[in-house]
Amino acid sequence: AWCAAALAAVGAVAVLTVLTSSAAANDDPTLWGVSWDAEPDFEVGDLDLPIPEYLAGVADDPQVADAGGLLCQPSPVATIGRVCTVFSSTGVMTGVVSSGRLPVADDELAIGSRTAGELGVGIGDEIAAPGPEGSVTYRVVGIGVLPPRLDSTSGTGAWGTVGGVLAAGEVDVADGLDSQTLIRFEDAADGPRREQTIQALEQRYPALSFGTDQMAMTPERLGQMDRIRTLLLVLVGFVGVIGAIGVMHYLVLSVGRRRRETAVLRAIGFVRAQARAVVAWQAVVVAVIGSLIGVPIGFLIGRWAWEALLVDSGVIATASPSALVLVGVPAVVILGAVALAAVPAWASVRRHPSAGLREQ
Repeated sequence: AWCAAALAAVGAVAVLTVLTSSAAANDDPTLWGVSWDAEPDFEVGDLDLPIPEYLAGVADDPQVADAGGLLCQPSPVATIGRVCTVFSSTGVMTGVVSSGRLPVADDELAIGSRTAGELGVGIGDEIAAPGPEGSVTYRVVGIGVLPPRLDSTSGTGAWGTVGGVLAAGEVDVADGLDSQTLIRFEDAADGPRREQTIQALEQRYPALSFGTDQMAMTPERLGQMDRIRTLLLVLVGFVGVIGAIGVMHYLVLSVGRRRRETAVLRAIGFVRAQARAVVAWQAVVVAVIGSLIGVPIGFLIGRWAWEALLVDSGVIATASPSALVLVGVPAVVILGAVALAAVPAWASVRRHPSAGLREQ
């Protein structure tokens, strides 16, 4: 019986750990390399100021925490793909790494996880690449996480410094910022307030054009998780039903085998409520044992599944089980077991004690 309760707890905690981790990842774009809120189009037009100075002015707006852009160039190391850096007016927006640190020198890189595996390098290793004046050596200082819009092949690409990106090829700063302008709002709340902020910024800064497709993109893998959310919840219900059948089967058999013992207890003074309580407490013990075993195992399985789902996805796999899951699942298992015990408990006191005493 405790195995059935443990199975229900394992399945529920594992699936809910994946779902809560997915929700947490959607709510925290830094886990997929995004430290900004929007990627508006930038119309250069007839600006009187250089683009960096114009964006610095945007960053001074009370509704804006930072304004800048992305500079990207093909990497001299073909396997890496592109090397990028974040141009930030206030320093709020930066590149993201899952381990190590961001580059601070022009000969440093934070490379994607898939690229690191393909090259067989890690933090502290060096990569040689051809340069205009001979071979150039880059040192790996971190494992980078690039945003979905830049990381077309999950886990590839690299973060560098502005100088390192400029040295990678003939970059046109204006074109780079025109297609990859970044804005971080002071108030990142969604809904009507976000729309009001965007409308106000578009009126004050005509060069910026926000659109529905200009918000930070969600990685494809997280989008796939959203599409199977209902299926996973159905799986939780299915496992719960299997566990409930197992516990119910055990309680029915237990009451049937102990009719004589129950009759003896009632003959010496047990009232019906006390006899029913014996069955209920039996169900509680089964549920508690199952929960103590199933919850930690379920969390470990859920964390493993979440990390496996995000392998080479360009998303930092951080399992985020909520306290509601870790506390709520055992509570539901225990309350469910008590509810299931109601029918066997009623059956145990349905007959007169004399009928049970006559059984051999």
